Amino acid sequence: MALKAVLALETEVGQSRIVPLLRDPNQWVRREAVDCARKVPGFPVQQVLDAFKDESASPVWESMLAFFVERHANACVPLIMQKIKSEPEEGLPRLISALGHLDAREAIAEAKRFVGVASDENMREFYIALLLHGDLSVFAELASLLGEKTRDDELVPLIRVSGDVGAFIKIVDEYSTRLREALAVEVAKDMEGVAGLGVPPGAPQNIPISINSISQGIALMESGRLADAMAFFERFAAAFPHHPDALYNLAQVHFRRNEPDKALPCLTTLMEKTPSHVAGALMLGQIYFRKKQWTALLELYERIRKHVPTEDRKTLGQVHGALGLAYFHLKKYQKAIESLNLAIRENARDLSSCYHLALSYYAVREHASALKLLKELKKSLPPDSRVFRNVEELLQKLED
Repeated sequence: MALKAVLALETEVGQSRIVPLLRDPNQWVRREAVDCARKVPGFPVQQVLDAFKDESASPVWESMLAFFVERHANACVPLIMQKIKSEPEEGLPRLISALGHLDAREAIAEAKRFVGVASDENMREFYIALLLHGDLSVFAELASLLGEKTRDDELVPLIRVSGDVGAFIKIVDEYSTRLREALAVEVAKDMEGVAGLGVPPGAPQNIPISINSISQGIALMESGRLADAMAFFERFAAAFPHHPDALYNLAQVHFRRNEPDKALPCLTTLMEKTPSHVAGALMLGQIYFRKKQWTALLELYERIRKHVPTEDRKTLGQVHGALGLAYFHLKKYQKAIESLNLAIRENARDLSSCYHLALSYYAVREHASALKLLKELKKSLPPDSRVFRNVEELLQKLED
């Protein structure tokens, strides 16, 4: 109770009273300290991160993980992975669950490979975490497993997990933004076949097409009504074939429906008609990047970069970073070095550009520059990441 009284002091004094208790010998005191920290809006996340590294009691983890999720503290993801890989006797499902609420899609897949799904509880938490990241393939995987299993000792736990996942999907209030968006896309696809039945007043068929009505099509798209947005922009593009945003928004709808191949012709036509359309070029560049069409990406971004305003540092950083990667993959290392240095100048925290810049320096035998970059990069990477291991190996080669 004395500790809770500290909450009246939402100041540095109050925080200084809580911090040492995060490492108290008694686990229940530590847990209460974290619970108090959760109620202090400005409590420093790093203090809880540091305590979490050495924490071994699962009741304390539970409160710490809730703290991280509430603060969107994605810096805790590597630490959660370390805990998972230490194979704790307790608390594993809660660790997995936390990954579902953080920016940790790749970490979930890695944890699933490491832990497996031997436990019903672990399996349930993995599937729910994936759903929270918008991965609807969970349903197909469960259906496939249910069809494969014949023994009761395998089938019954799987049925139980499927029931838990089904119960979760009914609780709409617990949906993440990613899950809502993924479900909206699937619902839009399912509704396409009955789009003409009982057309409501707000349907695209009833929106008069004019040069000023484009905002209504964008509103349909932003609200997740992708099938309606598609119908609207197809009509808009037919009525105004030379309007640059007709093709761009039609491509956007395809892109949101995860149909990049259908977006591609819209964007290539757009760039032929309006070579200075920066947003269209960036979207087309993403498609080229996914397809690893480096020459096409290079030609596109070299043309568009002169149209990006100098004050738009974020976009300039993206363009230079993508150019650097394209040059790197085409083995044009000096050009890669030029572009990647420009990318880092715009965004010093661009770890991908830093990494590929180091590799480019290494390729042209500028080992001192590569060594300096790699040492700095190592400080910023999660210690259990593949890139971290690659950096360590390259450092070893350079230092030998």
